[in-house]
Amino acid sequence: MSEKDNETKVTQAAPIELVEKKQPKIKVEPPIPSQDKSESKPAEPTSGYAELMAISSEEGVLAALKPQPGEADPIVELSEAGEKPKLPCWLTTICFVALLTMATQIKLPVPESIANALHFPALANGILALADIGFLAAAIAVAVYMIISKATIRLHMAVPLAVLGIALANVFSRSGLDGAIEIAQLAEQLLGGVVLFAFMTRYMPRTTLAAVSTAIAINLGVAIFQYITAGFWLTLAPADVNALHWGFGKAMTGLFRSKMAFSFFLAAAATWAAPQWFNCKRACDVICGVKCFVAFLGLAAIFFFIPNGMMKVIAIVALIASTAVVSTRAALSTVSAAALAIFITCFIPDNAPRQAFLNSISPLKGENYVANASVLFNQSKPVIRDEAFEEAHELKTCYYDTIAAFRMGAKLPWHGVGSGKYQTNIRRCYQPDLPSPPGVNDIETDTQSGWGILAATVGFPATMLMLFAFAIAIGANIKRSRESNLAAGAAISLVVLSLGMLISDPLTRGLGWFVALALASSKLPYRNEYAYREFSIWKIIMIAIPIGALIVLVAARPAIEDPLANAPAASAEHTTKAVVRCTDSDCNPEQAAAIVDAEPEPADDKPFNPSDNELFMVLNAARATQVSVPMTKEKDDEVPEGVILEIKDGTGVPPEGKNPDLEYGGAVFEFETAEDFNAEIWLNVVWDGSCGNTIDIKLDDEKRSVTVGNDGTYNVWHWMKSPKSYRLRAGKHKLYVLNREDGIKLSQVFITNDKNTVPSGFEEE
Repeated sequence: MSEKDNETKVTQAAPIELVEKKQPKIKVEPPIPSQDKSESKPAEPTSGYAELMAISSEEGVLAALKPQPGEADPIVELSEAGEKPKLPCWLTTICFVALLTMATQIKLPVPESIANALHFPALANGILALADIGFLAAAIAVAVYMIISKATIRLHMAVPLAVLGIALANVFSRSGLDGAIEIAQLAEQLLGGVVLFAFMTRYMPRTTLAAVSTAIAINLGVAIFQYITAGFWLTLAPADVNALHWGFGKAMTGLFRSKMAFSFFLAAAATWAAPQWFNCKRACDVICGVKCFVAFLGLAAIFFFIPNGMMKVIAIVALIASTAVVSTRAALSTVSAAALAIFITCFIPDNAPRQAFLNSISPLKGENYVANASVLFNQSKPVIRDEAFEEAHELKTCYYDTIAAFRMGAKLPWHGVGSGKYQTNIRRCYQPDLPSPPGVNDIETDTQSGWGILAATVGFPATMLMLFAFAIAIGANIKRSRESNLAAGAAISLVVLSLGMLISDPLTRGLGWFVALALASSKLPYRNEYAYREFSIWKIIMIAIPIGALIVLVAARPAIEDPLANAPAASAEHTTKAVVRCTDSDCNPEQAAAIVDAEPEPADDKPFNPSDNELFMVLNAARATQVSVPMTKEKDDEVPEGVILEIKDGTGVPPEGKNPDLEYGGAVFEFETAEDFNAEIWLNVVWDGSCGNTIDIKLDDEKRSVTVGNDGTYNVWHWMKSPKSYRLRAGKHKLYVLNREDGIKLSQVFITNDKNTVPSGFEEE
């Protein structure tokens, strides 16, 4: 590392004494190897401050810190050429390992006996993240050291302000226990992560860089193995990924759970580290040349193995920009690495990488894009599913999801629907003019707008606070990018994160650690910079207390079951708008029937006159007139009539390439209506995990079923709404509940004509 990346150190255990060079007691340490030789023989100082200037490698910074006559210097810093605290080996080791764990999405299953003993049975399902364990260990170690040594860190003040705003928004939205858990996770990654990384980048910058570089190398090594064994093309559904023992594998995702999360990690981590990789003082140095060559190969591998096309493009442009700040040589190496990766992608015999790039960078659904790979678990070649092509050339669902997310935020602009309530409410915001999410995944897992999710769940003020935190950090780092490669990398990494949050959400994907790393990596600022302040461990605790109190308050208040019940309804001018979608195998994609918010007009000549009366009916599982395996009727004393419909885990799903149908498992409910009405259908279900959290329904003679579920609420009875509304004529009807994933239970069906009615608990007939 060059002199401009030598991080300044602050020792507050004892004051720094400045003495004249003529005094024999002073001992000037020889310069470190990376320091310029010109600094080995400093000019004869004439004062104590000049002595400090003489042994420093950051004269410009020290000059800015120079106090005015008669003014005490509140910030006294020495470079690595001067005095610095010597950190204990145990502390650097713990921090190094902790950062490695944060570069994974590994979840550790806890033995069921231990989970039950702790009265937390969900632990047995593998919700304990390895990163949380690593962070806890590092946080305790750093806190102990800061208490003993009285060390301080500079904290980016906008970060705790943003976390506080998010917690306060949830107080007003009354998100309940689920919301409190999400806030706690966000506070852990953002506030706790920023504190940890502010300490590490200040006192152990080389260790931090080594840990990030090692994490990238490990993930690339795992990705290479996955590329050889599983291939590049495969995109696993969330259910399939979470069914794996450790949460990764069977697809090229590194140590992460999706291609998007893996792409986000590589892009953010590489842009942070790359400027430091090319940090060479002398261009003709052999060691420097070897470093640059290794960095070149590393970047080429990163560019090739970023599976998502959009993140690949963002990373390439950002890395060229950041390395250009370092030197022309670094920029040329980055351009060469990008060219090599593109060449291999284009001309490799296996065209899977090229096809994956084209599929993911395009905003449209492609004909050869495999929408759902749950049936491909044991396949070595791509399998075509007919339903994946019916919607080819339409806009991908993630773009509709983004529109719906900001639409949800506009309904409750001040505080949103509450953290943890996004999945249960987003489908309602597609209506009336957006296509309902299809039954299969047409996009990569974890592809949702992070900014949209923030706006929808915590409102626009808290979202703006987060944007403000990003903007302040980017500005501070750009200001110092010429004097610090760390600052250059942090600035570009934050830009990548900001752009990436338009297509994914690192804050809820286990990647908030690297948002915190970029936010905490600002070059130590000048003392008059208002956005950063010096904090001891006790001041940090005082900041955490009100945030913790708000989290407890959110958990203690009863949750609002339906936050959108009293929200402004969609504009009436769009209620008749339909989306064209191909429904027959031989039809033209430009032809179709509208099936979005309501069924098409009935084919007969009878007028459809929906009733103005409030209508609803409850169908208990015991009323199912026909049940086909693997769905079965089971006894359950908890539910009305003591009967549920269940597809036990491992009993089977529809064969590959087949739509859910009664012959592959399901049940039939027969009912009769006395009046015409527009119906909303709800299902009371239990999912055993993300590998079993969907079920299909079909009404009467519909050609195609729709999928209900795909949320993150497990092992508890809860209501899920069909993404589609129905026109029911007076008369007899059949509702088909069809097997799509095993490991599900169903107790009741709730049918109503009131869009604002949300069932709760077990409804009575």
